[in-house]
Amino acid sequence: MDTETAPRMSARRYRSALVVAPLLAVLFAALAYALRVGSMPDQVAVHMGPDGTGFGSGTIMVAVCFGLALLAFVIGAVTARNTLRRGEWHLYEKSVVVIAQSAGFAFIAGVLGIILSADAHSGEVPGAAAVEYSLLAWVASFAVALLVYALLTPQARPEPA
Repeated sequence: MDTETAPRMSARRYRSALVVAPLLAVLFAALAYALRVGSMPDQVAVHMGPDGTGFGSGTIMVAVCFGLALLAFVIGAVTARNTLRRGEWHLYEKSVVVIAQSAGFAFIAGVLGIILSADAHSGEVPGAAAVEYSLLAWVASFAVALLVYALLTPQARPEPA
């Protein structure tokens, strides 16, 4: 398969999938946080294990998740832009784009899980719902985003031998 017949990703599709959709997701999560920040507890469960439940600042946890999401989105978009300029997608580059974008959406879903369930009660441990729902949201959205971005990006060419 040569570059002329390889499937291409249009500039419009690039902007929609790799710039606009992530920005809208971040803005939606930021709006949800802004609306709920007053009713969220100061401390949320950040770890559950055999030694008990660890608590930490909800604000710091949300900020770290937002930072990781933005970093992942930037890595995916920049890698895709450079690959689009060259005009061909190899498996390594496509993998970086798909995994980075999926991780970004997973962190945004995790933030939403924390925001929406921080004051929900689950069992005997206060704040356990935030850990449970954020992990569930992270895994589910990562899997869905992997599938979506694998289909949205052009088919990868085999690496030259």
